[in-house]
Amino acid sequence: MATYSVVETTFAFRRSDYEYGLPHSSLGTEKMNKSQGKYEKIIKHTLVVSLGAALGKITSIFREAIIASKFGATANVDAWVTAFSLLSLFAYPLQESTFDTGIVPTLTKYSNKKVSNALSSFFSFLLLLLAIMLVIGFFFAPNLIQLIAPGFTGKTLKLSNGLFLIILASLPFIGLRVFLISVLHAKEHFIAPAFAFVAINVVTLLSVLIFGKLGVYSIAFGMLAGAITSLLMQIPPILRLNLNLFPIPLKLSPDPVIKDIMRLMLPAAAATSVGTLNVIVDRAFASLLPAGSIAALNWGYSIMAAPIGIFAGSLSTVLFPRLSKEFEHGNKQDFSDSVDRGIRFSFLVAFPAAMIVAVFAIPIVSALFERGAFNRQATLLTATATRYYAGAIIGASAGTVLVRLFYAQRDVITPLVISASQVVLNAILDYILLKVIGFKGIPLATSFCSIAWALSLYTALVRKENLKLLRKSLFFFLSKVLAATALSGITMVVFLQKLGGYPLESSEFYRMAYVTVIILIASMVFLGSSLFLRIQEVKMLFSAIHIRGERHGS
Repeated sequence: MATYSVVETTFAFRRSDYEYGLPHSSLGTEKMNKSQGKYEKIIKHTLVVSLGAALGKITSIFREAIIASKFGATANVDAWVTAFSLLSLFAYPLQESTFDTGIVPTLTKYSNKKVSNALSSFFSFLLLLLAIMLVIGFFFAPNLIQLIAPGFTGKTLKLSNGLFLIILASLPFIGLRVFLISVLHAKEHFIAPAFAFVAINVVTLLSVLIFGKLGVYSIAFGMLAGAITSLLMQIPPILRLNLNLFPIPLKLSPDPVIKDIMRLMLPAAAATSVGTLNVIVDRAFASLLPAGSIAALNWGYSIMAAPIGIFAGSLSTVLFPRLSKEFEHGNKQDFSDSVDRGIRFSFLVAFPAAMIVAVFAIPIVSALFERGAFNRQATLLTATATRYYAGAIIGASAGTVLVRLFYAQRDVITPLVISASQVVLNAILDYILLKVIGFKGIPLATSFCSIAWALSLYTALVRKENLKLLRKSLFFFLSKVLAATALSGITMVVFLQKLGGYPLESSEFYRMAYVTVIILIASMVFLGSSLFLRIQEVKMLFSAIHIRGERHGS
């Protein structure tokens, strides 16, 4: 189809306008090739990171499936999930995104020699911070457990406290690993960091399989061993960078580079921790529901988070060093184009992923978890949570990319304020929806808040007068993605009806194969529809894969 729609013609978007986001008159053949080459490089890097993220999610879901099979949706699993949630509250300020926010733009700004000295001092500061966090966690664990799970009493409360103290020991290894990963990201080394979570999941899984007689304690010991393993993986590529990262005595007057890092990191850490409070709030409300509700929310959340982490997280990781360089060098047009393209790529995955999760929640949960102690009732409860979490895939995917734009511009306050407002909104929605529609109100509140988060970031960007972002062509792009998603969803619903529905009573292998085929067909229909609708990002995706294949074949 060689023509464009009436709407596109009315706004006078030529082919070059739509594909590259730049005025036609400013683009020669050389600049067009350079622009497309840049995005194809981003895609290739994203695919590499996505592979690691996908393996991480697959091993994570497989790990959760084994845990569900061995321990079911029980009070013991509720105790484990709560202990892990509390560790997440401690560890979320130590996430890769938080460290990236401070380290990536700073390493872009300063020379290697100056950075090496500053990073050594920062290493020392990090060790001190981790020691303080360990002390706080150790002495206040019982109080914190009761705070986030007010419905816990007796054995469940004691078990959750014991599990938390074990995994608290992994905190130093988590912090040091994330620090090294951020340094690698700044230098655009992505492979070792991408596979860190694979190591954690595999080691935890082996612990559950080998030491399952210890009950849920086998999960905690496995996670501790996995944290150590993932740290060791980052050391070889770090050594190849020839940076001096050994800790040195802290000075009373911090290095200017450290000041820059901390000025960016602290608000970002607060924003990340504030975001984690949404999960804590959800589980606090869920602790008032029947046993197994927290576990079902946790498994549903893990399914929802899979496409976000695999693609949106990988895309933002690859984009961030490039955005920081373009902003630092004053390349406003390139900066604007990179963000615009990043948003498009995130939506290209988020919408079909949300459709698949919403429409095929029961088959997906059944294939992944229904075995052993995880019965049909647990499947239906988890599928309900999964279906109502679907909207969060769209909001969180867009927000994950949008927030990196603020950080690349060294604006860390706006995301913090927006994140804080979402916690209040989430608590209000949890309270109201729990009373109105019960259990499913909690994941629905999360979906509403994720979309509100993305829209708030979007609105803040539009109000920025110094950037030309989010062109009208983005809305035409969204309409095409929605059309392709709808066509894919309708096709699959009709296909399932013709087959007589999903075979819940079949063997584990058949159910897994069935779901895999469903997802593959839905993806193929979506990609075919996208090509028919001339969505340029899909063409670029195939081009990047084709070029990468040619290079490996030559």
